[in-house]
Amino acid sequence: MPSRVLITETLSDAAAKLLAQHAEVVWCPYDSSQLDQQLAQAEGLVVRTYTIVNESFLDKA
Repeated sequence: MPSRVLITETLSDAAAKLLAQHAEVVWCPYDSSQLDQQLAQAEGLVVRTYTIVNESFLDKA
């Protein structure tokens, strides 16, 4: 079973397609009410500029 990777911000089509070849990709915006639930189920995380990853955020993983 492939790893589940959460993406919180936009990626280029090429990057998203490459990642999807190796993992189950789940898109959930960083400001979504579903983020905590999706984060708890993810094995990987792709962020860019606006997603703040700190101790509180990681505690939800």
